[in-house]
Amino acid sequence: MADAMTDASSLSSSSSLITMYHSKSSSMGDVTSFSSSMDPELQKEQQQQQQQQEQNENQRKLGFWPLTILVFYSVSGGPFGIENAVRYGGAYYALLGFLVMPFLWSVPEALMTAELGSTFPEASGPVAWVEEAFGKRCGLFAGYMAWISGATDNAIYPALFLGYLMSALKYGLDASEMEDDDSTEISSDETHSWEFWRFVFLSCVSIVLGYMNYRGLEIVGKMAVFLSLVSMSPFVIMCVTGARKVSVHRWFALPSIETGQLWNVNWRPFLNNLFWNLNSFDSGGNFSGEAIDAHTTYPRAIFTSVALVFASYMFPLLIAVGATDTTQGEWRVGHLGVICSEISGSWLGAWTVVAAAVSNLGLFEAEMSADAYQLLGMADRGMIPKIFRCRSKYGTPTYGIMLGTAVIVAMRYVNMLM
Repeated sequence: MADAMTDASSLSSSSSLITMYHSKSSSMGDVTSFSSSMDPELQKEQQQQQQQQEQNENQRKLGFWPLTILVFYSVSGGPFGIENAVRYGGAYYALLGFLVMPFLWSVPEALMTAELGSTFPEASGPVAWVEEAFGKRCGLFAGYMAWISGATDNAIYPALFLGYLMSALKYGLDASEMEDDDSTEISSDETHSWEFWRFVFLSCVSIVLGYMNYRGLEIVGKMAVFLSLVSMSPFVIMCVTGARKVSVHRWFALPSIETGQLWNVNWRPFLNNLFWNLNSFDSGGNFSGEAIDAHTTYPRAIFTSVALVFASYMFPLLIAVGATDTTQGEWRVGHLGVICSEISGSWLGAWTVVAAAVSNLGLFEAEMSADAYQLLGMADRGMIPKIFRCRSKYGTPTYGIMLGTAVIVAMRYVNMLM
């Protein structure tokens, strides 16, 4: 009887506890509901963040090839500029450098980018990696330095585009004259009127390309694919037509210019050229948040871009060195156009100059996109004003693109005044 009374008492206590729990839960729900109704600003901000996150997920449209080419243009853009590696290191060491350096630097950098980009699929890219490792202050500093470097560097591409275009129009099919001209800029003795119209043209090019970025990263990616086909086409033709003219012994030609340094290699500019041509795969981190799938598409695109960069340097250099008797001292920026003329005709030399101009447009678009998305990611992390979090109806960082374009136009204006 006592046991029964004890069980009944326990049951009654348990029932009371359950009733109290439900009553407390109901009260908490009422309090939460009341709190939410009393704080509409907080509720609105939470809803906006959720909608923004869902919108970002739906706007991930960067497929494999557009992403691959954007990373390719973030690093290379083609073999333009590799001539100085031969000039300062000779044929043998230039080929050896472009064979070895990708494994010493590019592949590890790409592995790092693929791993961290998949782990942190967001627009801030390397800024997020630095912040997670060293704190917010270091992340802000890294982001600031990266953006300043990219935004100011991007101002040169429209000018290079105009310079190469003017070279193609001025010299036409005359490869010898094209080689003698070292400048990719209009000469300093041009009239003030020409400088003004040059500023107008370059500003218009920058604004149009900025608008292309505004219309969507998917459009930029497809445009980059088209530009890459145009800019690489003369070198594909050169490799096909020049392969039968290659003499392998030319690949092993040692430096013929005495430098007084080890193996007669001018090491500082030689290594600088290799590093400049094979660096910056980490810039692809800014595109990880826009990839269709950050865990499959993104890593494959990063590694494919490494292969494309390697091929775009190695094969044209093998043919250019092996199919001509060009001496070490004749190698300088723009000399690949002359070699294309010697191998396949002057028409291909002129086409190479046009391809160089087109390549600069791809470099501009890739840099503009990376810089703008970096600002968006930094705003998402609370490092810079929230206004940079705003996306256009196309999903692009509106104010990041506007700021980048404004900096470029302002730099062109200052250059005109000087």
